[in-house]
Amino acid sequence: MLDRDVTKNSSAVHRVVGDAALAFVVGILGRGALYLSQFLLARWLGPLQFGLFSVSLTIMQLGSVATGVGLYTAAVRFVAIYADQSNGRAVRELLQRSSLIVLFVGGILSLSMVIWSRQWALLLREAQLAQIMPIMALALPVLTLLRLFVSGINGLGLARSRTLLESALPSLLFVSGILLLHFRQALLLPSVGYWYVLSFAVAAGISGYVLIRQTPAPGAGGRGVVWRQVFAFSVPAWGIALLNQLAQRLDVVLAGIFLGGADIGIYSAAAVVTWAMGFIMTAFNMAVAPSFAAGHHGHNSHLLRNLYREGTRLLVLLGAPLAILLIIGAGDLMRLLGDAFSMGRNVLIILVIGQVCNLMVGSAGNLLIMTGFQRIELALVLASVLFNVVAARFAVPRFGLVGLALAASAATTLLNLSRLLMVYWRLRLHPYARSYGKIVVAVAVAGICGWSAHKLLHLTALAQLSLLAIIIAVVYLLVLLALGLEAEEKAMLRKGARIISLRLPRKTS
Repeated sequence: MLDRDVTKNSSAVHRVVGDAALAFVVGILGRGALYLSQFLLARWLGPLQFGLFSVSLTIMQLGSVATGVGLYTAAVRFVAIYADQSNGRAVRELLQRSSLIVLFVGGILSLSMVIWSRQWALLLREAQLAQIMPIMALALPVLTLLRLFVSGINGLGLARSRTLLESALPSLLFVSGILLLHFRQALLLPSVGYWYVLSFAVAAGISGYVLIRQTPAPGAGGRGVVWRQVFAFSVPAWGIALLNQLAQRLDVVLAGIFLGGADIGIYSAAAVVTWAMGFIMTAFNMAVAPSFAAGHHGHNSHLLRNLYREGTRLLVLLGAPLAILLIIGAGDLMRLLGDAFSMGRNVLIILVIGQVCNLMVGSAGNLLIMTGFQRIELALVLASVLFNVVAARFAVPRFGLVGLALAASAATTLLNLSRLLMVYWRLRLHPYARSYGKIVVAVAVAGICGWSAHKLLHLTALAQLSLLAIIIAVVYLLVLLALGLEAEEKAMLRKGARIISLRLPRKTS
């Protein structure tokens, strides 16, 4: 019996690893399109206009989290539980009523953003913000529905479909629109906003269709949704999601309040680059969240421990070479956006260090939420946001852009260390093992080789970055192979190779 449970847990870990690999590979396409769109906007609009777009986008994204009233996270958790119980009736009831709730709240908040657009412009001391805010507010209802639909899809165990619909599809549509507007010489801030709305409206429509097709039939039996349990979970989760989004985007808003002008665009550009590391965490969280919920509901502590430990190692494994590249090549990367952005080099390095701490702790915040400790997570994120605001208030007047980055990175680090302590205190789980030593050695060797190459070579920014990325990736992989890969790492590589082989054209006789 014990052997069967261990085998089942090992299979679940490998499945989650495979789903995370699929979500990551599919998401690379979406994130690549997203970074390309941000790069093109920064280059073609300039620091000031790009900063205005970034601030309005941040406000709108915060609004989309607020309209979810915690039902995004609740959809993942309860859909996973109901689907595990083959209760199609409860799944459909939860998704249908949640859609009506978030659409109603989203419509009200969207109207409020239109009415208060001038007040936002006055707060951030940028009159032009009043022109783009009403346009971006139109995206709020469709983005709200999109997030609920993909959360339901995620709860059904389709993490890769969520990544495709939430990240890849709208990003590809958006960057296509930017290119079209540029070549027609119509790339203005309002037109960018309208195309953003259209991109997410199309993605929301397709996501709704996929969710309808994938939702299990109601069946004859099965209990309905116990809404008291759903809202008891969703209300704290709502606060967590809102504060998490605020914590991730707060520095951009603070840049508008404390700095203003072109500094907003410079800081926003550096922050956008670090999203690449955040996506690694996002991809894994999407894959692991349903298993966390089902494992806790089934009192399977062995599964939770394996998922957390193996998942965190994989996050560090994937994020380490990217962090090396971003730190060593920070100056070249910022210069790619234009000479006006070159002063953001130190900002980028500091923000990357904060993201490294995030990856090293793993899905601790997600684990707390899915195991019923969402109030602890809420308190931790709230404390982090308050710390960020206070630290920025004192650091920005003295250190400017660097001070804002230091405040944001320190807040991220303290938040994740607190999560790590809470997970160990409440669940007696930690993610670390001796196998991390191999990653440390690989990071050290790849970092030394990358730094040496960067000092010796004097190429254009793009050529320097490209060559640096190749050197770091090859050295890192060779060292890991020499030291030996773990079972989950081999499973992830096999899954990625299988995906690539399916995409390659087959020879015909």
